[in-house]
Amino acid sequence: MINYIFYKKPITFAILAHVSTMIMAVMLFFMPIIKESTIITNVEGFEQIIITNKTIFESEESGSILTLLFPWIITGVSLFSLLMSNTSNYNKTIKWRWRSYTWATGLIMIVFLLLSWKSGIGIFYLPTTILIIISGILRE
Repeated sequence: MINYIFYKKPITFAILAHVSTMIMAVMLFFMPIIKESTIITNVEGFEQIIITNKTIFESEESGSILTLLFPWIITGVSLFSLLMSNTSNYNKTIKWRWRSYTWATGLIMIVFLLLSWKSGIGIFYLPTTILIIISGILRE
């Protein structure tokens, strides 16, 4: 079974995308990448600001856990759809439907990447997005 899964290149790329999402979530959990500024002194003509870097959870953003879980769920759907499209007991229409989910997850990750690029989080999910797109392209 393991040889069969790794023999199929699209499934291998989907597994790598799923694992890379977990690695990126752990990195984002511990790396302080969000800049936060605090005004200490605001006197006429003089303003003193302290800029600190915080992790996602320290910045108290409301969607921080969703930012970490959403790509993981999307890559899981992509992996599951590739596994389901490889079963031989489906007709061609149902197999095509399962394969189309991989393309949909690729598009969703592109949108997620573009929306989160400015905050600095999107760059971390660039490898994941590329791996999902490659698995969609390799899928016949």
